Amino acid sequence: MKEETTPKTIAERVRAFEERNLKAGGMRMPGSILPADVATAIRELIDNEYAENKTQVIIKAVLDARAAMKPKPKVKPTKKA
Repeated sequence: MKEETTPKTIAERVRAFEERNLKAGGMRMPGSILPADVATAIRELIDNEYAENKTQVIIKAVLDARAAMKPKPKVKPTKKA
């Protein structure tokens, strides 16, 4: 016989989603106030369809920046005489 379960509230679903992301290596970011020029840039990026919302703008910008980075040259250790 199937066991009845009560539906989860939105808050419970959000917390479960956050917990899964943290367990998968995600990172909790503290809330903060961004400078006006950064807030304007985020709004412009959304308006120009770079991403759908503020969180997606930040995620995409970080991943785009990482993809654009040039790898640091590997330096071989020098032998001491």
